[in-house]
Amino acid sequence: MRKWLDWVVLILAIATIVAQIALVSAPNVLPIAQLIPLVVLVVCAAYFFMRPTSRQLEGTPPGTPVSTFEVPAITSPAVSPGESAYKFFAKRYGIGYGEVKVSCTILGDGSASIERQVTVEAYSQLSSLETSLLIPEPSPSGKKRGFSSPPRIEPTTDYSVSLVRVVERERKQFAEIAFSPELREDEIGGFKMTENIPPGVYAIDLSKEELEKRKTPYDYFGWNIDRPTRALHLRVYFPDGVKPKIYGSEVRYAPVMQDITTTRLQYEEQKHIMGPSLVGPEGGRYILQLDVGFPMIGLIYIVRWQPIPKRVGEAVKAANSVDGGSESIK
Repeated sequence: MRKWLDWVVLILAIATIVAQIALVSAPNVLPIAQLIPLVVLVVCAAYFFMRPTSRQLEGTPPGTPVSTFEVPAITSPAVSPGESAYKFFAKRYGIGYGEVKVSCTILGDGSASIERQVTVEAYSQLSSLETSLLIPEPSPSGKKRGFSSPPRIEPTTDYSVSLVRVVERERKQFAEIAFSPELREDEIGGFKMTENIPPGVYAIDLSKEELEKRKTPYDYFGWNIDRPTRALHLRVYFPDGVKPKIYGSEVRYAPVMQDITTTRLQYEEQKHIMGPSLVGPEGGRYILQLDVGFPMIGLIYIVRWQPIPKRVGEAVKAANSVDGGSESIK
């Protein structure tokens, strides 16, 4: 912008205002003489409103809004909102799970082997972390229900992992995992941990009377998201020949207090869940699978299914060979 021209117009406007005041107070002045300063003043005002800006002189098309505020950087369209949210919270938290693969392999006696495979992304120094696992169904008789054996752990990257301590409470097992050497910022570690839960947890060929004693009318397996996570993959493997006919998914709020099983549903996140889907048989086993991208911290993602009563168990197994249909729980 030509600043000298601005100063000339400004001085001319001030002089015109002074002249206008002098003419108004002076007697015997022709009306035409009073009109001239007013016209000059209007021209000066029009100049300041319509003068070109520095951006227009540099080639910005006229009419483009000019702001005195700094324009924030725009996220690249290639980065999804979920990925941006994950990185934001993982950096603030200091750790993120790139991928969590959890499988529940159910045996014929209602016991199960739970295997988790976790990719750990460090955003600060990380020497250890804590995990937990809850047995979903309490014992109908009221007796204490614990774990069948201590957890087993192995590394999935070049970093060594070990169990520093394991604490078991009623239906819940806590474990502290140590990395050696410790993870540093931008490094990735990983581990696979296997835990076994006792017989009778899952309803496999139970009688109608035994099913009525259970706390919940359906079986389920879920995972609590307690850290920023990119992807959650849940898999439920059923015993040979057992095929669930009624199944669905559920999202719950995680309990605030430990040793409490919550039943409060989270309806908004439930709308974004697709599945689960039933696949198989693979090696004689049918599999319910649920995949969730960028699951939310503080929620439990659940796969559930209707147990098969003992009196119709054999009939259903026979029907599976000719009927591949299924029904989903709503």
